[in-house]
Amino acid sequence: MFKRLTSEAPLTAEARYGYIPGLDGIRAIAVLIVIIAHFGLTTLVPGGFGVTVFFFISGFLITRLLLAEARTKGKIHLKDFYIRRIVRLYPALIFMVVGSTALYLGLGQGGPKPLEFTAALGYFTNIYQVAVRAGGELPFMPWTHLWSLAVEEHFYLIFPLLMVIFGIFKRRLIWALMGLLALVPLWRLFTYSTFETLPVVDYNYMMTDARIDSIVWGCLLSVLLDKDIREGLFQKLIGWFPIIGAGAILLLCFALRDESFRYVWRYSLQGAALFVLVLNLYFFRPVRWSLGILELWPLVWMGRLSYPLYLWHFPVLDLSHRFMEPGLAQLSVAVVGSLGISIFSFFLVEKPFMTLRKRFGAHIVKRPAITKDAPPEARKPDPALMS
Repeated sequence: MFKRLTSEAPLTAEARYGYIPGLDGIRAIAVLIVIIAHFGLTTLVPGGFGVTVFFFISGFLITRLLLAEARTKGKIHLKDFYIRRIVRLYPALIFMVVGSTALYLGLGQGGPKPLEFTAALGYFTNIYQVAVRAGGELPFMPWTHLWSLAVEEHFYLIFPLLMVIFGIFKRRLIWALMGLLALVPLWRLFTYSTFETLPVVDYNYMMTDARIDSIVWGCLLSVLLDKDIREGLFQKLIGWFPIIGAGAILLLCFALRDESFRYVWRYSLQGAALFVLVLNLYFFRPVRWSLGILELWPLVWMGRLSYPLYLWHFPVLDLSHRFMEPGLAQLSVAVVGSLGISIFSFFLVEKPFMTLRKRFGAHIVKRPAITKDAPPEARKPDPALMS
């Protein structure tokens, strides 16, 4: 069954360099969930789920690229991988941190403490956030959302090494990933039940050791798709019943408001549900129409801007609150301001570094026109999807 499905699927099961249809659309939906929640609908829109989706697709994509690199080049070039990550993410981050600091100071609103500034640029905002909250304070700058970037970068400091240590194409890598998926929720249970001097809700939401399983679920999907053992497992996970079950799990996660569930088990269940839904998105023909929706140009465009939008929407929203009364005008200024500065960041700050990334192994090719009958081999990598 699975071989038949993969022979006609829009994505090869084996990890290869190539454009992944729908991924920009998923990014767009994820960032919209986050922004809409932050813009005042947090009680109706699960903003934290948008971050969990970002984690999952990041794990899925980066693992697929690393597997493709190991297959085509014989090994993972760790130095080049780390340089690509820095060149991809750091220019926009520096622009946001330095730029928003200058805006706040220039508008007479004050500025960040030195440690807060260093945490933002040094990828330890999550640690800083938990530490200051444990002391009964709140950070000054609206950079709380940078905790998720810290989690991702901490994970990717060690994940390529994990792949090398456990064997890039060995089954023991799968066991290592599954071990993490089992241990991390147990660790959250321990912290939730034991920690008294730390804000445990913030800890379990933002700290790397408590959230890496949201990334690992995506990593595991890429690794399992690339392995020969996938046939029997995926036969059970592809179809309407798994899709309905995964959707029901997500609805349960949104509906249950019990704090112990939300900060211990919720992330594990959401990761498992995303595993099933993303698998079916690419390998279950009856739902393949959804890829056409995800490839609509407004979603693709928004997906390309998702990183600078994520970085800038919170500072722009905070500034609009400081100078305007809450209402439609204030919200409009925040939306237009976030989009405008994100477009500037994407085209004038991030894009100039794409050539440099290519020197260190990034495969940068323009996104092709997508048709529903296009074979996987005809799809080429997209600059927004490269590591």
